[in-house]
Amino acid sequence: MRVVTEDWECGGNALCAKIDPELFRLDDDGFVVIPEGGLEVPSGKEETAHRAITACPMDVLRSDG
Repeated sequence: MRVVTEDWECGGNALCAKIDPELFRLDDDGFVVIPEGGLEVPSGKEETAHRAITACPMDVLRSDG
């Protein structure tokens, strides 16, 4: 599973990072940092990733695979 985003739309609410700060890292301005091509979710973290996707108030996080 990968998480992808349109990072320029991130509102900086940081709910994803509050759910899992190790998986969802923020830049110095408080916006989520998703590598180009998506964030590869480690095995066992899929449920947490789905919770973060659902919690995003800007609806910019998506599952891709």
